[in-house]
Amino acid sequence: MQVLSNLWRQYQRVAAYLIFGGLTTLINLALFAGLTHLTVPYLISNVLAWFGSVVFAYLTNRQWVFETNAQTWTARLKEVGQFFWYRALSLGIDELIMLVGISLLAGNPLIVKLIDQVLIVVINWFFSKHLIFKA
Repeated sequence: MQVLSNLWRQYQRVAAYLIFGGLTTLINLALFAGLTHLTVPYLISNVLAWFGSVVFAYLTNRQWVFETNAQTWTARLKEVGQFFWYRALSLGIDELIMLVGISLLAGNPLIVKLIDQVLIVVINWFFSKHLIFKA
């Protein structure tokens, strides 16, 4: 039992990130699928889905994954700015993958989006852990 307790303490943040990252991905995919179903162009759908999922990701990452200590308005504003800045960088990678996968390789938009999100989750973990929340 002690071994399980030690493992949980060691990997608690990773587990929480994967849970909330999975929920963020589901939100992103659902928004993307809904918007493209409404015939919104896929790159615009991708940006709108990104925005909705990033708001959710910031709130959950801040509260339950990295348990940030930013308490002042200045510190919190800096944190939000960094979070959106680095997520915007990963959005650029996201858009490039979507463009290549769908427009150049004629892939199914939802399949390309799902594959794309695996890479984006890893990139965002690095940004969050090492550059934004520094946990």
